[in-house]
Amino acid sequence: MSEDYDLQKARTVLKEAVRLKPKFIDVELYTLEKLGFRAGSVIASVHYMSETPSRETMLNDAKKAMKFASIAKLVVYPEDFKGSIMPLSLYKFLRPEKLVAFSAGREWKFTRFLALILGSPLTYCSLPGQAVAPGQPTIDEVLVLLEEVLS
Repeated sequence: MSEDYDLQKARTVLKEAVRLKPKFIDVELYTLEKLGFRAGSVIASVHYMSETPSRETMLNDAKKAMKFASIAKLVVYPEDFKGSIMPLSLYKFLRPEKLVAFSAGREWKFTRFLALILGSPLTYCSLPGQAVAPGQPTIDEVLVLLEEVLS
């Protein structure tokens, strides 16, 4: 995290978000740790931007995230197929309904769908043409999965 990260502003924004009572608020684990903030409506996110960590590292991060939030989210930006499926292996070791783990990138889009099949309680999707992350499926694609595979 950069030196100019404004924790006070993060605290203010988080308090306002909680006041609005959304179903979930997605917050970086780093911020939750620094603020000592815990809430049931929070998803604690960890993004591995530069390398695919070991399963042990991801398990430790997920367990740490679950101390601050009701759901742990771990996102990998892998270089290869083996790295892309690493986050999916976490579903064998953790409660699936408390975990959102997948790989980002167009070629790894399938991991978002597999995460749902493995028990993830939610996924991130967009309106057509409005994706905010690489490989993010559209709402229509997710609905097809839910109707055809998970129903």
